[in-house]
Amino acid sequence: MVISLNGISEERKSVMQEFAEEFGLRISEFGTEIVCCESDDLTAEYDGKTLTIGTRGGKGFFRALSLSASMPNNKSFILRERYGLRDLGLMADCSRGAVPTPETIKKLIRYMAALGYTSLQLYTEDLFEVEGEPFFGYLRGKYSQDDLRALDSYAALFGIELIPCVQTLAHFSAPMRWGKFREGKHDINDILLAGEEKTYEFIEKIFATMRACFRSKNIHIGMDEAHMLGLGQYLEKHGYKNRFDILCEHLERVAALAEKYGFTPMMWSDMFFRLAFGGEYCVRGGSVPKEVREKVPKNIKLVYWDYYSRDENRYDDMFRAHKEFSAPTIFAGGFWKWCGFTPHNGFSIEATNAALHSAEHYGIDEAFFTMWGDNGAECPLFAVLPSVVSAVETVYGHGGDEQWLYARFEKIAGLAWKDFILLDLPDVLEDDPCDLCNPSKYLLYNDCLMGILDCTVRETDEEKYAEYAARLQTFAKHKKWGYMFASAASLCRVLAIKANLGNRTHEAYDANDKIALSEITENEYSELLHRVRKFHTLFRTAWLTENKPQGFEVQDARLGGLYGRIESCRITLREYLGGKTNSVAELDEPRIDLSGKKEFSHKHIRLNKWSENYTGGMSD
Repeated sequence: MVISLNGISEERKSVMQEFAEEFGLRISEFGTEIVCCESDDLTAEYDGKTLTIGTRGGKGFFRALSLSASMPNNKSFILRERYGLRDLGLMADCSRGAVPTPETIKKLIRYMAALGYTSLQLYTEDLFEVEGEPFFGYLRGKYSQDDLRALDSYAALFGIELIPCVQTLAHFSAPMRWGKFREGKHDINDILLAGEEKTYEFIEKIFATMRACFRSKNIHIGMDEAHMLGLGQYLEKHGYKNRFDILCEHLERVAALAEKYGFTPMMWSDMFFRLAFGGEYCVRGGSVPKEVREKVPKNIKLVYWDYYSRDENRYDDMFRAHKEFSAPTIFAGGFWKWCGFTPHNGFSIEATNAALHSAEHYGIDEAFFTMWGDNGAECPLFAVLPSVVSAVETVYGHGGDEQWLYARFEKIAGLAWKDFILLDLPDVLEDDPCDLCNPSKYLLYNDCLMGILDCTVRETDEEKYAEYAARLQTFAKHKKWGYMFASAASLCRVLAIKANLGNRTHEAYDANDKIALSEITENEYSELLHRVRKFHTLFRTAWLTENKPQGFEVQDARLGGLYGRIESCRITLREYLGGKTNSVAELDEPRIDLSGKKEFSHKHIRLNKWSENYTGGMSD
């Protein structure tokens, strides 16, 4: 479609060219004129001359425009969709190693606008500039205040509310390593010292910074996973006190500061449930006692998060329990990109469909979906685009219509659904494509001689990885997404040798078959070294396509360590084969299954923590 900007506001004109280039629109002074009007539904009507877009306060304008671009040229049409939620958002993790560049965030905003999302949260534990706190985000690639203001303004032009997402109690492990930062406000581990004035002076700086950078009235204050609260410096100063009482007193102080700066805060809801149900969060059929529910400050919204279930009944129970609170409930689901190098779109979509169906039944009108980056954030941000598209199309009334979904995805992404979803493959070794195992990460780092995780490998795994490498390589030069496919294909080429290499090494050694062991050593170990180096190069390219360089030093250390260890294993085997040593100590020690049994289960698992993948010893 060729459009004219004559009917577009001056503010929107400034970003229309970028949007048009991304999503197949052309701009000409002789193009179709756009007229905007108010409507209860999202509408787009073209009469051959004029495109009339109806929105509720501008919400969904760019979705209507992108849908119109999909229609046949020069033919009249009428499109109408219902608004499914008052707010539908995403949360991008900027704190677990990978820090998306401002250009990547802007690209995400454009895609969100085209799809009809309305808010974006940037999860920034210490990844923003705070005056007077030089060690906050030090050497981590933090955003400047100018960066955040520019992103906020850019998002607003697309109708996206950029919402600050910070922490106000725990999750300060990075800055807590610096003694100067800890002074006067450190309780224990990554937790701030509750009840201490220096703590609230610091938190006020956070709110002041967020107010200076964001126009949103909403803010996420975290307040989760402070399991050791009150057991460090607090205990030394005040003695033992009920930790829930400490938490509630701290929350009151934080909520008051949020109100002072004109924010309506939201927080994760699990602390209230864990108190009521002995540490459990997701419960079936229970109610949080009234005296606990009354601890929630009046200006707080509660965020019920659940990333793990495909069972709609579980969501029903949790929404029912949340409805008993006087505080509004927001739902947070998850688009799984936090188990290594590979997305889990299959599981994410099934879990999201169950959650959204339940949320609609219980009248939940705000939801967002997290894109975490645990333990290194190796997976590209845009790898979960199928999940991003599927969720929003369900909200706009197209749930279950695969033909609509696939056509919409291809128009947005420029690549067919069946092809893009191949990025899930490196972790799809089970019969269930929605399984949440992550062998592509833990088998990459599994030690060739120690073989801690050899017990999980199946003989067919390497054959599958070779097949996956070939299928992924088909799209390695794709203009938009080639960087993701090239990296994933290279990872699979590594695993086509490495996945079962430990077992083959042990078998040859145990059989005293030095000919076989020599062939493995000289051919497979040597080729593996070459493939690991190639993977490092392509993975680095993928990382820098989306992220700042800070954080990749962790990947350099891990992959460099992997390369060095493989070389060391090759030297060890050569020394044994050459008669320099009489045995290989690592291969002499019997391996056992993770269940403790002698026989291997050959069952894949989910193990994302790198330090537990490669050694049975201590890595700290």
